[in-house]
Amino acid sequence: MNTKFPFDYNHGSPGDPEPLLRPMSPAEPFPVEALPPIMQAGVEGIVGRALVDPALAAQSVMAAWSLVAQAHANIQTIGGGDAPLGQNLLSIAKSGERKTTSDKLASKAIEEHEAALRKAYSAESEKQRVRLNAWQKQEKQILSDKQADRSQTEECLQALGPPPRPPFTPLLTCPEPTYEGLTRLLAEGPGSAGVLSNEGGQFIGGHGMKEEEKKKTASGLSKVWDGDEIKRVRGGDGVQILEHRRVTMHLMAQPGIAAGFLGDAVLLDQGLLARFLVAWPESRMGQRFFREPSRNEIAALSRYHSALKMALALPLPRRPDCGATADPGELYPRRLGLTQGARAALIEFSDWCEALLAPGQVFADSGISGFANKLCEHATRIAGVFTLAENMDATEVSEATTENAIAVARWYADERLRIIEAGAIDPKVQTAEALRAWLFKEWDDPNISASDVAQNGPNAIRNAERAREALELLAEKSWLERLQGGGEVRGRRRREAWRIRREAAP
Repeated sequence: MNTKFPFDYNHGSPGDPEPLLRPMSPAEPFPVEALPPIMQAGVEGIVGRALVDPALAAQSVMAAWSLVAQAHANIQTIGGGDAPLGQNLLSIAKSGERKTTSDKLASKAIEEHEAALRKAYSAESEKQRVRLNAWQKQEKQILSDKQADRSQTEECLQALGPPPRPPFTPLLTCPEPTYEGLTRLLAEGPGSAGVLSNEGGQFIGGHGMKEEEKKKTASGLSKVWDGDEIKRVRGGDGVQILEHRRVTMHLMAQPGIAAGFLGDAVLLDQGLLARFLVAWPESRMGQRFFREPSRNEIAALSRYHSALKMALALPLPRRPDCGATADPGELYPRRLGLTQGARAALIEFSDWCEALLAPGQVFADSGISGFANKLCEHATRIAGVFTLAENMDATEVSEATTENAIAVARWYADERLRIIEAGAIDPKVQTAEALRAWLFKEWDDPNISASDVAQNGPNAIRNAERAREALELLAEKSWLERLQGGGEVRGRRRREAWRIRREAAP
């Protein structure tokens, strides 16, 4: 386990400025051997075809199987409750790293299943139109019968039943929904959805993540991850209560976009980022020399595709009174129990995580305490997905599968620490780095003040408090020199000013 303290701001000498963003330490290989055989086959086949890092392929495979599994089961937790199997994943890679290719190979069966649903939807919509017309005609006849008294009319209407419901929207995935759009899909669709985007910037930079919408989106997505019911009261839409809906997310984004997302203070405070499993594999550009995939790799990808397709074809579990007295789109997932060995392994892992959350320990001091608090639940959910990937009819999780899930969860913890250690997602470091670049490229005066940054600087630093914090960090790293007693900035006296050490510019 990586236990390095990630925020080590050493004071550099005036002639030796320190970079704010440190190079990342080498990534540990993703523990592909801990995946179930069918998921290993998917990773092997994708790596063979796309020549991507196994971690990138594993993220896409995890997302695909989570989307399938989440509709069919919940998993028992060590506390006695149940947790959904939906996962939130974020894959970080530069443009050209073949994120899209990897994701398309992993989700080919999902695309084919959606195409089949769309084809069936057209035929079912026509049948529903005919049924609705017949229902409306019969309702009209009942209401127009002047010989019937009130009780007879009520009896006939009850026998007629509710109007035929439109078929489910034939959509399982959506790349950039607003929270309102997602809840509408969960209401009108089959109840299980995937926010799967190989261009994650569309979602991260979309309407739902704008400043005025961000808190609502983050809070809503956190509740969906938790498995809470969705309650919405709106003037135009009325009251909407959705129970037992499931969502899996997989966003694939470029480093700059992903860093801003992971360092967002609002998303951190709302707890959404603690619900994400993040992978930032090292670039393979310059190493992906062409080769034909081997017969084993082709066969492995074919097995993976067939297994995922068969799992998608299984009918979704519904309540016995579905469509009559129950919400037709409500899922009725069974419970995956924990064997005695599985529960013992998760308790031991939970205690290990808790010990590292104590003051002075790595999880507490690294800034990932929110994620670490949910690490045991992440492992539990992963164990559930692994179990159904091995056997969609399973009713309990084995100790061996749980140990494998814990190994994968620990890898995600190491990965989050590795990213933190480099300062890549520290919002203060990100802000200071943006200011440093702006000062050396755009600002023409030898000195600078917090008020000048707030008035003229980058859009992300348009208040004096954030500007002063960034300036102090740049001075600490020897990119600036604080002027004792203040100084002049563009001909105006400032009580607080810093000299830009342009001689230190690379």
